[in-house]
Amino acid sequence: MDESHVSRLHKKLHARAGRSGNLEKLKGLEEQFVHSWNWVEDLYRAHPCYNEVVAFMNSMRAKGYHKCLRAGQSMWVLMLSRALHHGLSQDQPYVYFCFSKNEMTAGFCDKTKKELTFPTIELTPEIESWLNDLRYRMIT
Repeated sequence: MDESHVSRLHKKLHARAGRSGNLEKLKGLEEQFVHSWNWVEDLYRAHPCYNEVVAFMNSMRAKGYHKCLRAGQSMWVLMLSRALHHGLSQDQPYVYFCFSKNEMTAGFCDKTKKELTFPTIELTPEIESWLNDLRYRMIT
């Protein structure tokens, strides 16, 4: 999905929220999501793969995922979800990333778990597919 498509979808959401009187709530939630990405990035400063992780997060930011997915972490695991608040309940879907020097394990947990290991830390078509699936889930 290209940036222009994501931008059009984002504008549609804002228009829909404005009509229903929820524009301020939507903006507030988006700000929370963006803040969560900044917070997680700061946590990774002590990680041995900090530069690679930040480059990876920036590639996702460039596609607008920081505005629609909450970032969180558990130990050194980066987790992205549609959670309204920090912390996941058992039934909430999420995508996770584990980083080691020049390697990344990523997974998508929903009713089933899919996991792949990549030789580099980068945004791949498989990961984008998971993120696009997740971005259209309900915020819970």
